Amino acid sequence: MDEAVVQDLYDSCTGLGDYHKVEQGKLKYLYRQKDECLNSLRDLHGALQQDSPETGYIIRHKLGEWKVVSQRIIPLFISYHKEPEVATGVVKLLLLLTTRVGLYGAEELEHLRHLQDYKEAFSKSDVFAILVRLLLDAMEEELELIGSSSRKS
Repeated sequence: MDEAVVQDLYDSCTGLGDYHKVEQGKLKYLYRQKDECLNSLRDLHGALQQDSPETGYIIRHKLGEWKVVSQRIIPLFISYHKEPEVATGVVKLLLLLTTRVGLYGAEELEHLRHLQDYKEAFSKSDVFAILVRLLLDAMEEELELIGSSSRKS
């Protein structure tokens, strides 16, 4: 993989934000700027969509190697799940990253290790509770729309 491509990928990951010390030395996840964060989510999504067997799924490999899901994506989601653009971008990214791809041999074992890391990251956080809340909220909005449109008829 070209060094410039790796650097672009790394820059997209750092654009998601990071932990910073705030009030009384507590660590809090903050994204740098909303626009930069959203652009980074889009860039990562685009890179993952282009990741293929021909490239050896190198993008997935690098993101797994850098532990981007546990160190950046999940903390971003937990901290900013109430911002629809961020939540949607993160869910799309997680969907691509957690999908098993057709690798064989040593590459498959490494991919499975990354998937296991993702599973552990999910289990150590409030991600599932947040996802369920987002789904319930979406369903409630849908029911309200159906109810209001039937009242107008």
